[in-house]
Amino acid sequence: MQFRSCERGKPESDACDGDQASEPWSRDLLDLTKAIEKQAAQSIALGAGMSQPMGIVLYGLETGDPLVYASVVVTLVSVGLVACVLPALTATRTDPVVVMRPG
Repeated sequence: MQFRSCERGKPESDACDGDQASEPWSRDLLDLTKAIEKQAAQSIALGAGMSQPMGIVLYGLETGDPLVYASVVVTLVSVGLVACVLPALTATRTDPVVVMRPG
């Protein structure tokens, strides 16, 4: 029995058959993508449903105003990037030997 180089340990018949869905990580990635899409759809529906009541509370804003939606998206993305980048920059400046040293 020969093994091909594309996947070690699998017989030649199933080593490179192109079935990427059989990989565990691809199933996990597919499940994660579906969960993200479901959450995004729920959030969009909730935002669209809450635009009318919020339009009453917030003076001067029209419901469904694209500028408001765009500014909310830009604000959330900016805050998310800052929340990810600042700890990452701190982590890259820290010496791992000093952090892992006991006591």
